[in-house]
Amino acid sequence: MTQLAAIAGKDSDQLIKDVVSEYLAEQADIEQADAAYSRYLAGQEGTVSLDDLEKRLGLDG
Repeated sequence: MTQLAAIAGKDSDQLIKDVVSEYLAEQADIEQADAAYSRYLAGQEGTVSLDDLEKRLGLDG
């Protein structure tokens, strides 16, 4: 762990905090994606084509 921390330019405690924080953020993203997919499968949420999304965001010009 000490070598990895040195490579990252951090102390071991900060490296562990950063890794845990990143892991938890990824888990939250996974949970949101799973929930959205479940809503899609249940017919509660649809899809949007890339063309429509670009139009909605004003990126079609």
